[in-house]
Amino acid sequence: MSKTSKILIGFLSFVPLILSGVIITQVFLIFPKIIQWEDYDPDLYTVFTTFTSVFVTGLIAGLLTLALLVFFIINMMNNRKIESGERLIWVIIFLLAGAIGYPIYWYLRIWKDEI
Repeated sequence: MSKTSKILIGFLSFVPLILSGVIITQVFLIFPKIIQWEDYDPDLYTVFTTFTSVFVTGLIAGLLTLALLVFFIINMMNNRKIESGERLIWVIIFLLAGAIGYPIYWYLRIWKDEI
């Protein structure tokens, strides 16, 4: 794997974590609008436009997380240096820790291991 590919995969492995922070920030920025809704009932268009950015960001984060999960599992299965016990541990980390495990795997098994 080329160094450019490794850097791109490394960047992509951090993006779901960054997008999670963006979603949290968006939700906190929406709170004042929701509090104003106590005075009146907003129409459907107002509700939709208020939450669109959160939904779109969440959709992008979810699709990228799923794509990275598939990529890292395929990469792990094709890596002959990883033993079967360690593979099981990585799968558990990916499933339980989610996007937190991706940068760790990228650093230990893609960036550091193959340089």
